[in-house]
Amino acid sequence: AEGEELAFAREADDGGKAIVMVFRNGATALDAPLPGVTAGVWVDALTKAQVPVDPLRTTFAGKPWSMMVLLPAGDSCIP
Repeated sequence: AEGEELAFAREADDGGKAIVMVFRNGATALDAPLPGVTAGVWVDALTKAQVPVDPLRTTFAGKPWSMMVLLPAGDSCIP
């Protein structure tokens, strides 16, 4: 992550996966490689927006002072 964006990707022992993006003041996008992350459509648990994720490089667009909690499409934590 760079100065105004933070990115975290985690996989739990039970196989649960999440990507968390935090955009601070002035941040609007982050272009990031995500090695080890499964390619496909992920869903923001906060807004239900669909985000295509590619482990080689994915562009995440956000608004200043916002965050995204991305889970794989079909995850049981997404109502």
